[in-house]
Amino acid sequence: MKRFTIISVISILVDMAQSACWSSALGYDCCEYCKVYYTDNDGKWGVENKQWCGIDESKCDSSCWAYQSGYPCCKGDTVVYVDDEGEWGVENGHWCGIEKSSSNVDQETQQNEKNDEEDDDKNEQQNNNLPKFSMESGFYEEKDDLSLTLSGSGTVYYTLDSSDPTTSSTAKAYSDAIKMYDRSVEENVYSKYQHENNSPYSITLQDPFTASPVKFDKVTVVRASIKLEDGSWSPVVTKTFIIMSPDKLKYYQELPVVSLVTDPVNLFDKDKGIYVCGQQYLDWKNGPDYKPGKSEWDSDNVANFYSKGKEWEKEGSVSIFRNGKEELNQDIGIRLKGASTRNHKTKSFNIYARKKYGDSKIRYEIIEGNKNLVTGESIDKYDSFGIRGVYWFDRMRDAIVQKGLEDSPVLATYNSNRCILFIDGEFWGLYDLVERASADYIEENYDIPKENVAMIKNGELEEGTDEDYQDFKDLVNYCAKNDLTNTDNYNYVASKLDLESIIYSYATGLYLGIWDWPNRNYLVYRNKGDSISGNPYSDGKWRYGSFDFDYSAGITYDNFGGVEGYAHDSFKKFQSKKNEYPTNLFSALMKNKTFYKQFADVMKLMGEEIFEPTKMVKVVEEHKSKYLDYIIQTDWRWHSGKPDVTYDSFKTLQTTYFTDGWNVISDFFKNRPKYVYKFMENVYI
Repeated sequence: MKRFTIISVISILVDMAQSACWSSALGYDCCEYCKVYYTDNDGKWGVENKQWCGIDESKCDSSCWAYQSGYPCCKGDTVVYVDDEGEWGVENGHWCGIEKSSSNVDQETQQNEKNDEEDDDKNEQQNNNLPKFSMESGFYEEKDDLSLTLSGSGTVYYTLDSSDPTTSSTAKAYSDAIKMYDRSVEENVYSKYQHENNSPYSITLQDPFTASPVKFDKVTVVRASIKLEDGSWSPVVTKTFIIMSPDKLKYYQELPVVSLVTDPVNLFDKDKGIYVCGQQYLDWKNGPDYKPGKSEWDSDNVANFYSKGKEWEKEGSVSIFRNGKEELNQDIGIRLKGASTRNHKTKSFNIYARKKYGDSKIRYEIIEGNKNLVTGESIDKYDSFGIRGVYWFDRMRDAIVQKGLEDSPVLATYNSNRCILFIDGEFWGLYDLVERASADYIEENYDIPKENVAMIKNGELEEGTDEDYQDFKDLVNYCAKNDLTNTDNYNYVASKLDLESIIYSYATGLYLGIWDWPNRNYLVYRNKGDSISGNPYSDGKWRYGSFDFDYSAGITYDNFGGVEGYAHDSFKKFQSKKNEYPTNLFSALMKNKTFYKQFADVMKLMGEEIFEPTKMVKVVEEHKSKYLDYIIQTDWRWHSGKPDVTYDSFKTLQTTYFTDGWNVISDFFKNRPKYVYKFMENVYI
């Protein structure tokens, strides 16, 4: 009996030793397999049985390749499926990997080594075939002897107008050094596009913008390719050179500079240019389906710049400079961004990384300081991002509001950085680098695999399936038809919807008095996959997000009925929309005393912490100090027609104009608490 007991104890201790690994001390099980989902200072983590587990790397030294993919090895050798990873079998109803024999492993190793050598040779050959520049992209002080030389293993062709040297009629065979100088002295080219009646090259449908003849700042874009002996072309290399006086260089070093380059036909061609209305607009306008009274801002107008989808994605290149140094240079895809703003003269863009352009990821910290809210790690890898323009002062107000909300991760809002944009070498103005409302955004910020993201944006399905869309609509309908003062009904809604996020969403809108709201400029998302241990955003509940705070904080395109913006009753205005989809969901919840109490508490936080007056006035002053000159320069760039004053006079006038606007925003945050709580009580008590 004693012998049996001793053996049993030893067996238990052996099992414990075998099952224990570094994660046991942290309260997590050890993984059975070796598929890595996340790595931190503690070690490598996997997910098994919907729970985080620690990966014992010593076990991962097993010759069984399938462990790396999260599967066991087969005991037999019956092959039922083959893919890039290897040969698969099925045992006990589960997939398993078939171990390779030593001879097969040797053969595969030899083949892999051969493939690696071939890839190295191919990469080396391609690099040898690329044109070589004597200067790298960057900031250069203008000097008389500044010149660029090009070389390569064949005839190098280049362009200076951003066109593709492999197809452009302006391409030149390189023969002598290219003189490099500040091209701001040259006439505008792409900045000349304007509104033109009945022209496919018009950049608006009706909005009467006339291009200014003033010469704007320009940078030098050089695109080069080598024509090889067999008649084929090397990849096109694109470089941007900011060549200016020391004062101008210092000016442009204060903010990130983005150089967006694409063949000009991709922007301004009447058939495929995404920046113009195009021939299709004229054909539609002269056809039987055209409605003369239709607003030019309706996004269902037929025009090139209102067209969407991959067929309207154009190949190009993007460079980002910070502190005078190029930190990103990548070939990418370009599309227009937005809805009605596509008709504005200063259009916005979405940028896409794709394998067909070179790399499927943008491996760069596009938005400085942007961190994953679950892991706390910096986000330095993107599938896509936006370059957002239009209404420069409104964007500043949007940025100020975002600054107040940045410590409220429960409400999904986009992060952004200001930047200066040059398109095909010409100054386009002050823009924002922004995250896109997409599955990529949710994955990057909330650590939910993008294939598991369902998202509805402004009432339209953005990500996911029709079943996901119906699930949210069913939830809204349930709230409209059921009494949410009933505890069971309320708890059911709470099981489907993250209540804190909807509270923050509507509290933000009502406190700020957002004018073009509540049934637009919102999104809801959820994880439709398995929940992830330690990730509170992965529980499958719908969560709210907000964006575009342009018409808020005391300024709008309309008027406030004879009172200042801070004294406007946004709660009363809200009542006209309270029963519209999906706001009727919030209205039903507000009838529940528990929900209303939580909402009132968050409204109090709005005035005391989130948009605390002293903090927000400081933010306003910081933005004014940092961005005013760039806003005025952008305003000058987009001045309609020939200015009737000098730039200095214009700057004086616009400094007063924009300062008055900033003062309105400061006054809003200073005075809003005196009014908003009374408005809330008048409606809900």
